Amino acid sequence: EYKYSSKNNEQKKKCIYDAFIRQGFDNDVALSMLMHIKSSKKEDELKLLRIEYHKKLHLAENKYETRKDIREYLIKTLRNKGYKYSDIVKVMEENDL
Repeated sequence: EYKYSSKNNEQKKKCIYDAFIRQGFDNDVALSMLMHIKSSKKEDELKLLRIEYHKKLHLAENKYETRKDIREYLIKTLRNKGYKYSDIVKVMEENDL
C-alpha cells in the first residue's frame, strides 16, 4: 500500500487490484482485499489533486489558448485520473480558473 501512497484512492485501489490479478489471485480474493485498504484523508486527496492540477495546468497552457479550453482539458484529464468533479472545481476556484 505504501508503494501507491502518491496516488488518489481510486488509482490506489485499481493498482492494487491489478497487482493481485497479475499475481494470479481470483477476482473475489482481490476484491475482498480491497475492502481492507484504508482510504486516505480528504486533505491528502486534495493535496494530491493540487499537485496533479498544477502539472496538467502547465501542459494545458502550452496546448490551449482560451480559458474555456484549458478548463475543459483539466476537468477531463483529472476526472480520468479518478478525482471527484466537486474537488476539481474547488481547486480550480482556489486558483481563479
